[in-house]
Amino acid sequence: MENVREKKKVNKYWRFVLHALMVTLAGAAGGIAFKNFFERADIIPSGMTGFSMLIQQWLEPIVSIPTSVIYLVINVILFALSFKLFGWKFLVLSGLGMGAYTLAMQFGDLSSIIALTEHDKLLFAIVGSALCGLCCGMALKFGGSTGGSDIAGTLINRLCPKI
Repeated sequence: MENVREKKKVNKYWRFVLHALMVTLAGAAGGIAFKNFFERADIIPSGMTGFSMLIQQWLEPIVSIPTSVIYLVINVILFALSFKLFGWKFLVLSGLGMGAYTLAMQFGDLSSIIALTEHDKLLFAIVGSALCGLCCGMALKFGGSTGGSDIAGTLINRLCPKI
């Protein structure tokens, strides 16, 4: 009987590790998509990422703060507001996803690998949106999020499930 319990604990542990890995990969891929499609073509996406870009462009004449830092600050505030409503697993997984997304937003530039001379904004918007949406959906599927409006949406859904 104890052997069965130990196996269940081990399975839960490895399942959590797999979920953490998948959420982290989803966050990193989403951040790379943001950096290479939205930021490169100067497209402001929806959600907290777009809001962070707007703040960054608004503050640019005064002080140069990277979009990733603004995104991180907004997410820390969201995490603090939602700490009591979510379980530790969701917050840990979301922290990993948000951390990977933020790092990839800052350091995920692939312009040295992918040389694009002309910017077709519509193509960049479609591909960037598809990749970011896929990454956000994958992170939510594995029990976490990439931060931003994902957490805000989950928070609203938790408070008002009929919306």
